Amino acid sequence: MAAPADDPALVHLALERRWITPEQSRSGRPLAEILSPAQLRALDADRRLAQKALEGGLLAGKDLIDGPPPRFGRYEILRTLGEGASGRVFLARDPILRREVAVKVLHPGKFSPERFRREAAVLASIRHPNIVAIHDAGETDRPEGPASPRGRGA
Repeated sequence: MAAPADDPALVHLALERRWITPEQSRSGRPLAEILSPAQLRALDADRRLAQKALEGGLLAGKDLIDGPPPRFGRYEILRTLGEGASGRVFLARDPILRREVAVKVLHPGKFSPERFRREAAVLASIRHPNIVAIHDAGETDRPEGPASPRGRGA
């Protein structure tokens, strides 16, 4: 029951569990040469369980990813635009001004509210074609990023 070296899902799972190092994950060596038989059985069992859950309709692929919240403050969240180290960016609608904006929501605990407010104030003072304009900044039950107009291609 050798786990194929080219199965990226199993390699990623073994890496997440810290059973292999990043160097080992890129080495191309079969997992059967790196992991113990018990670890290989655990990976295989988890893969089979996930496959049954997906095939049986217990989960849909979209259920495995956190979706956007319905709203932040006054902004109605439409969809996720992207995610980075400091937070997620959502396409949202401002119902008061009736326009689409980008809302950046910081990951919990990444930045202090003071740093967030300083960054928003500095960005709001800058006018440049390669820097989005800041229209609003604030907090809800968790820190909320600056609201910006939706950029082209977003």
